[in-house]
Amino acid sequence: MSKIFSAKDHFDNYLEKVGLKGKKIPVDQYREMKRAFYGGLGSCVVFFTADIDQLSEEEAIQEIEKFTQEIADYWKTQITKG
Repeated sequence: MSKIFSAKDHFDNYLEKVGLKGKKIPVDQYREMKRAFYGGLGSCVVFFTADIDQLSEEEAIQEIEKFTQEIADYWKTQITKG
């Protein structure tokens, strides 16, 4: 399986980006974090495979740009919080 399409690899990459890869964290926290990650990933899959098909090409591009900016803005606020 390609790592591009591996949810596990994306989750591991996420853990690395937030500084938790290889760290000891409580089992409950890890489980809930993984559930939230997979839930968000699943929502993205639905958005990009079903919902976006209902839009024109121009509308789809605008929505993807808006979606991408929203995520970038969120992470900027998280970085400043430390």
